[in-house]
This record gives sequence, structure tokens and C-alpha cells, in this order.
Amino acid sequence: GIRCIWLKCVLHAGVLFFDRAGSSMQASLARFAAPHVTVVGAGLVGLTSAEALLRHGCRVTLVDRQKQVASECSFGNAALFMRSYFRPKTATPSDLFVWATRRSEPVHVSWRAIADPQMIAFGLRFFLAGPQRELQIRNATQVSERLASLSTRQFESIRKEYSLQTGILEGGLLMFFRDAAKLKAAIDEQVAVYSPQQQQEFFRVVSARECVEMEPALAAQEADLSGGIHWPTDKTVCPLAFSRELATSLSSGDLELRLAEQVHGLELDGGHVVVKTSTGEFETGAVVVAAGAQTGQLLRRWRISDLPPIPLYGMRGHSMTLDVTHLAGQ
Repeated sequence: GIRCIWLKCVLHAGVLFFDRAGSSMQASLARFAAPHVTVVGAGLVGLTSAEALLRHGCRVTLVDRQKQVASECSFGNAALFMRSYFRPKTATPSDLFVWATRRSEPVHVSWRAIADPQMIAFGLRFFLAGPQRELQIRNATQVSERLASLSTRQFESIRKEYSLQTGILEGGLLMFFRDAAKLKAAIDEQVAVYSPQQQQEFFRVVSARECVEMEPALAAQEADLSGGIHWPTDKTVCPLAFSRELATSLSSGDLELRLAEQVHGLELDGGHVVVKTSTGEFETGAVVVAAGAQTGQLLRRWRISDLPPIPLYGMRGHSMTLDVTHLAGQ
């Protein structure tokens, strides 16, 4: 059938972005019927996938329905390089209920996702197999930490290789708490999964006064703060700037970038895949779908047999976009 890699686009986003040695990617590419690969979706995942495919000798066509790259999720993504704060524990049914009913929670899950039979079935399997025991939680955290550390290094490698000017905001990440019990629980959670040496490197507990010193905008709330946790090694990057800079660099090379073009379907034709778009059609050897939460919908619309095992839903993010053009010159 059509080699349409929905899951591997996620995994390869990690492998491609994280492992520039590329042994896993070379093994995957050996299975491709042709060196021409089409990537659907020109966000952060699609662009980094295209970069790695080009680096491994493929001809790459990158297609996106928007007029510019990184115009959807990657436009307002928080883009945190977080080496130190992970929550590998499986969410409980009570967690899901709180996330669905309270808009004040940092995570919001729609009722549509919770009521989806496929999501319920997946959730039960995930809950039963999830890292519930202390040893499992610790092991999962250590794996996540190594991947995040590798991600940071490889981001720097890509920036250096393409001479990208995208800046990184240093200074770490501050999480402040009004509830003393929640602060204690968060501290206990970190102590349980990190070695004493990692604890010294990754985080420190700070007072309400120290929170304000690090973030003066909290001054008016100091009396209500119980304290916080500061992760000094964490960093932030603008995904929009990075994506558009990378796209410009890749487009000056061997990348064929097709913007404002909607993919309507895929068909297998004699060992090749025919990609049908809003402007016509073309042949390719393999397809990577990097369309974020839209991936599952696209594959169902294209009638691809190897669908994702679960439906994908977008979750509420942590960024806000404001039009400040009227402040120009002030």
C-alpha cells in the first residue's frame, strides 16, 4: 500500500532532530521505493524532517496549505527546551475530569476527545500500561531527560550548520505556586525521580521573594505566593523565527517548497505515490505526514489503510498572540 508514515513522522522528528548520526534514519530510508520523499506540513516537525531527509541524500518536496511555513501550531508554540521538568505519570480519570471542566487548569481536554470511543479504548490501555510505579516513573523521566538534552544539542547543531540567527532565551524556567501543598508535591515529585547530583543541576526551590526577583511582574502577587521551583538549564526559542529561517536556507538548496497548496489525496501507481493537490498532481516515492493534530483527519480523508491507532486532538496551548502594530515607534 501507500507508504504513508504518520507515526514515524513523529518519531523521526525526534530521531531526525535529535540523532544526526542518522543510523535509525538510514535504516528507514533503505525501505523507501525511491529517493524522492514528500513531506506534508511545513511546521517545525515537517521542516526538520525535510532537513534530515535532504542530509541523507533524498530529494524532498514540502507541501503546506498555508502561504507561509510555520503558520499553524508552530506559529505560537512555546518551544521550550525542557531538560528538567517532566510528568511521565499517566493521567487518572479524575485528572481528565478536572482538565475538561476547569478552564483555570494549565491543560484543557475537550469533552469530544474524552467521549471518543477510540480515545477511551486507547486511554484504558495506556492507563494500564503506563508508568505508574516509582521505578517506571523514574526510568521514563531519565529517558525523557536524555532526549531533551540531545534535542538542545542538535538544535544548536542545526543553527550552526545553516548559520541561523534565531536566538535562544536563556535564564531557565520559573514555576511559581500559590498553593503550598502543590509546591510540596511538585518538589517531592522531582526528588523521587532525579539523583542528588541531577537535583543540584536541574532545579532549585525558591522563596516568594526570589520569584519576584527573577520575574518582577509577580511583585503585586508576592503576598499570595508560597514559593516556586526554578529550572536554570531550560531554554526557550521562537519556533516561528527558527522555522522560517530554516525554510529559507533549505529552499536555497535542494528543497522544493510548495506553499498555499492543499493535499487532497494519495494514490498508489506502479510503486510510486501520486500526490493530488489543489494545483495538480505529482509522483513521489514516500510520504511523511507531519500535519500535527490534523494528521489523523487527513489520513482518514485520504482513505489510507494504516490509520493512527488513536484519533488526534489539539490541546490548549500556553501562548498568546497580540496585534501591537499600533505601538510601532513607541
